Amino acid sequence: MMRSRLWPHFVATFSVGLSGASALAAEPSPGTPPSGQAADDETPRATIPEPSSSDGPPPLPAAEDLEAIGPVRRTAIYWMFGFGTPVGIMGLEGVHRFGDSFELAAGFGNGLGAEGAQPNAAFGHALQWAVMPRLRLGDDRSAFTLGAGLSGGEFSFQWLCIGCGANAYGPTSYPTYYTLWSNFEIGGEHWSRSGFAIRYYLGLAHATMLGAPPSNGIATIPYLGIGLAYAF
Repeated sequence: MMRSRLWPHFVATFSVGLSGASALAAEPSPGTPPSGQAADDETPRATIPEPSSSDGPPPLPAAEDLEAIGPVRRTAIYWMFGFGTPVGIMGLEGVHRFGDSFELAAGFGNGLGAEGAQPNAAFGHALQWAVMPRLRLGDDRSAFTLGAGLSGGEFSFQWLCIGCGANAYGPTSYPTYYTLWSNFEIGGEHWSRSGFAIRYYLGLAHATMLGAPPSNGIATIPYLGIGLAYAF
């Protein structure tokens, strides 16, 4: 009789124990991620990319790169000097390019033969002019040049004779004749993108002295010179 009364209490106690054990088994242990997160843990987490060496401002271009992207210059003003040049002992020459194969030069300067003809020669008396078209074999930076042109001004070969125009009281003047020169020259030139230009040349000049005696009115002389310029 006693055992029949205790049986319902035992069954109830056992059922409560089973339900408590099931609840404990269902609760995650500390430090264990929820079941819905297990699949996510298998995928790699997003990481912040480390800065690469290519990040930041681009490097400055090299000097030769700046030179290559500079403007193409077509005109230059040369300061010329040399011996027997078309513009004389010293002068100015303007050059303009038409493409890479042709250029036209014109200038003026101081003729040594005319300046030496008078102790204080006026600028107009010593003035010498020159015009020359030239072919260019090269590019817009460097080229070999071939030219043929004309120049003119007062001239006399007597300046080559040292002491011929002197007397006991000092130098005296000697006659000059207006002379036309046919000039033929070869040379080279180099123009930088920054604006500096240089040209060097040598040639032959054939003179026709107007009004001079036939014996000394025609002559052919060599000449050479160099020019420094700013190109724009």
